[in-house]
Amino acid sequence: MQSVTKLCGIIFFACAVTVIVLSITDTAPEANNAAKVLRRGGPTSDPAPIATSVKYKIGGEVVFDLMVLSALALFGYFLYTSEIQQTWAVVVTALLVIGSVVIRTTPLLPMDVGKNSAGCAFWGAYVIDDFYPASQRRVQTFPMTRNYRFTMLEKVTGTTANHAQSVVLDFGSAPELAARFDSMPGGAHIIGKLAGTRTILDYDNKKIVYSVPHLMVEKIVEPGSGRQ
Repeated sequence: MQSVTKLCGIIFFACAVTVIVLSITDTAPEANNAAKVLRRGGPTSDPAPIATSVKYKIGGEVVFDLMVLSALALFGYFLYTSEIQQTWAVVVTALLVIGSVVIRTTPLLPMDVGKNSAGCAFWGAYVIDDFYPASQRRVQTFPMTRNYRFTMLEKVTGTTANHAQSVVLDFGSAPELAARFDSMPGGAHIIGKLAGTRTILDYDNKKIVYSVPHLMVEKIVEPGSGRQ
């Protein structure tokens, strides 16, 4: 059983390495794009306060990733160097591994669950939910491509909305679905895979900066089922 405990320590070390890779994958495009876009501002646009907010938001995500990395590495070290059986740790590790596999192979999660840790625990998890267009919202996504759609988990009729209900849909792996989604003003029921977060600069809400889940769209199941 001691060898199993050591194996659990190795698993946590592997999780720590994975966090490093995911953090770089998630934040590098945002930081690079934000630097380019905000550098274009002129004297009348006063980009300095905005640039600072974006910088701290992206930096804050990196700090959180470092905290998670440290916790995983320390726990892994504890298990790997333990000289006695740690049955409880073996059970916890087994449950985490099973849960991790399940959420990444079966579309079970609603977005309300997955968005709580889209950039870490639920990265790669399948979700299924209703998403509504937010074409009237004035937001800047870092980075931004023509395959992105800024959407909401609730219907919006104007520019004011709860940013905690925002999601960036990425049609990069299924570009043919982007036009179909654009033709659904009433929203769509979508299956997708979480791929970290995207930083948003919201011009409709006093230029506040926040992060939203980044969802890789794989399938449009049907028009929105009417979440209110």
